[in-house]
Amino acid sequence: ENAVDFSVSPNPVTDVLTIQSTESIHVVRIYNVQGALLTTISFTETIDVSDFPAGIYMIECLSTNGSAIKRVVKR
Repeated sequence: ENAVDFSVSPNPVTDVLTIQSTESIHVVRIYNVQGALLTTISFTETIDVSDFPAGIYMIECLSTNGSAIKRVVKR
């Protein structure tokens, strides 16, 4: 399984997270630092995380080629 090449910005984030990728990402999953799945959404380039409490989150992007996870700090 190949890793999906994507970037998240800004990091740390306060309100809106932007995901950029050259691949066609279908699904984005957000986990808390304990590994619990918080939400699964259809891919969109911007995700409003303003309602999330401050902390560390894992952003997983899934494409037809595989998946990858990036760590994001929410302020």
